[in-house]
Amino acid sequence: MLQTVRDSDMDYWELLKKYTEIPGPGGHEERVQREFMEDLKPYTDEIELTNVGNVVAHFPGEGRRIVVFGHADEIGYFVRGITEDGFLQISRGRGDTIGYP
Repeated sequence: MLQTVRDSDMDYWELLKKYTEIPGPGGHEERVQREFMEDLKPYTDEIELTNVGNVVAHFPGEGRRIVVFGHADEIGYFVRGITEDGFLQISRGRGDTIGYP
């Protein structure tokens, strides 16, 4: 598998761009997960979305075992309402607030 990835002509910046452009605020990251699962299909048939939202894929082989993990969600805001003056009333999505201004 690793050699297959190394030998591919995949543009990793484009792949990263694709995933980050898919809306996926905390609690609503299904589209990102599904796209990731589709991209894994050419490499393995052992792909699962767990009941807590983890994408798990197994790539059988003889070499060392590795684990790759990351977040599928992003910090998001939700529109709760629109005032009579046209202002948006927003609330933060799920997740911690470390790093918020």
